[in-house]
Amino acid sequence: MKIVSGKLAVALLAVSVLCYSPAGTARPVGAVPDEVRQAFADAGVPLSHVALLARPVGQTANAVAWRAEAPMNPASTMKLLTTFAGLELLGPQYSWITSVLRQGGLADGVFKGTLVLRGAGDPKLTLEQLWLLLRELRLRGVQRIDGNIVLDKSLWQLPVDGEAFDATPLKPYNVAPDPLLANFKTLRFHLLPAGERIEILTDPPLPEVQLVNRLQPDPQPCGEWKNGLQVDVANGHVVTFSGKYRSSCGERDYYLSLLTHTDYTAALLRQLWHELGGEINGRIGEGAVPAGATPWFEHRSPPLAEVIRDINKYSNNTQARLLFLTLGLATTPAGQNPLPAAQQALRQWLQQRRLAMPELVLENGSGLSRKERISAASLAALLDLAQASPLGAELESSLPLVAVDGTMKKRLTGAAGRAHIKTGSLDGVRAVAGYVQRDDGKWIVVGLVNHPQAADATAALDRWIGWVAAGGAAGD
Repeated sequence: MKIVSGKLAVALLAVSVLCYSPAGTARPVGAVPDEVRQAFADAGVPLSHVALLARPVGQTANAVAWRAEAPMNPASTMKLLTTFAGLELLGPQYSWITSVLRQGGLADGVFKGTLVLRGAGDPKLTLEQLWLLLRELRLRGVQRIDGNIVLDKSLWQLPVDGEAFDATPLKPYNVAPDPLLANFKTLRFHLLPAGERIEILTDPPLPEVQLVNRLQPDPQPCGEWKNGLQVDVANGHVVTFSGKYRSSCGERDYYLSLLTHTDYTAALLRQLWHELGGEINGRIGEGAVPAGATPWFEHRSPPLAEVIRDINKYSNNTQARLLFLTLGLATTPAGQNPLPAAQQALRQWLQQRRLAMPELVLENGSGLSRKERISAASLAALLDLAQASPLGAELESSLPLVAVDGTMKKRLTGAAGRAHIKTGSLDGVRAVAGYVQRDDGKWIVVGLVNHPQAADATAALDRWIGWVAAGGAAGD
């Protein structure tokens, strides 16, 4: 598969006249403010495990910097690099095309033969998008399929990663990329208090997944709604809910990633086809495209500009990894691993944009990694570059708006709507990076924490952002 890159090359080169060197963005002319220093002390996190930088957009003066050049694990703030590179290399209107091929014929509403779904690494082939794809089949007159549906995943082959980052293989954030990823390979278990019992609704309702509901209602005040909740999975598909659920918490959702990619996609397709009133007499599974199969129609994903909003606002790791892999497809033969080519493509883009990041360590571009490294200065330089780009507004609007949406919805209520901040979170890592709108203009703010007590430093990072938003460092 070939992707079209460089469509914006001429326009972007015009923006590349300045050299954005991280070394130039981290000149410390102010100290860490006392209130921020104290907040980290209260969290039990030494400043030797923290990196901070704040400065006006387009300026290297008036910066407050602390360990800004230090290589740090950025967690999901690494998505800023992947998404902005994706915008510039692919263009905001780029879309992924899932192709439908056929071998056989249609007569009187019955398709006899083999249908093929060819995956293109679509990061947003959700339940709704799959429904639209299958609805297109119905619109073309197909009522019954007498034959098989082949899932063509030949676009790439990745090393098996076990989907077990931090030993949590069933968590949706651990879902590995797949050329034909359906609905993030995730099931939603909707907990619904109903008098003397707790109902659980499974979405999508796949017959391959067995639910055992042993939950008991708890009259105690809500508090942390998962307290008392026990979830066990046996044989990869038998899910048992037990313990107590506090009814005062109302309706809540619990997410799990079950089944293999192929089994999940097959089950979902069969379920959706049934819901559309269709019939199928055949199997659904991965396989080779049969000889003589010809293109029938295509399903386009939403544009990249929309996809990056999911990636950044809700920190979707799997979507970020799929975007990252897409950057390497142009130079990777079908069926091989595009990850090395994606890493090379991003580094070449950095070089072309004159963005020096000597400390950068790339793995999968999502931040779901113990290997990836970047500095606060490099993240600030990236954010500065984006502001000078015609595509900068797309990146900024994709970031969570503090106290409004995404991963910042419940944070920094005192600065509601005044900052777009990408968050990052791993065990031992907390990070923020983005833009703050002040009376004296727009500022870049970055904060990275690598420490076993990093989770306790969330309030300190919010204090840091709040201090900048309130006008800290002006005129220093």
